[in-house]
Amino acid sequence: MVLFPITTKYKNKSPQIKRQYVKIDHWQKCGLKRESWVDTGNPVQITFSQLNELHSARIGALVPSDLHKIIMHLYHANI
Repeated sequence: MVLFPITTKYKNKSPQIKRQYVKIDHWQKCGLKRESWVDTGNPVQITFSQLNELHSARIGALVPSDLHKIIMHLYHANI
């Protein structure tokens, strides 16, 4: 299983790094407290048991339009 980190740090990143980030447009609906981005440049590989542990600490979920935006970014980046 591969996860992509979510970050609030975007403003001071280099243009190269910013291209790896996908803005979460509906961050408040997702349960996030601040404007956030998905960092597609630093995937994290985890096991299913680790995923179950993370699920108990779940904050929220992406709305379909944000999920689609991320998937399209990954598709076009060939990730």
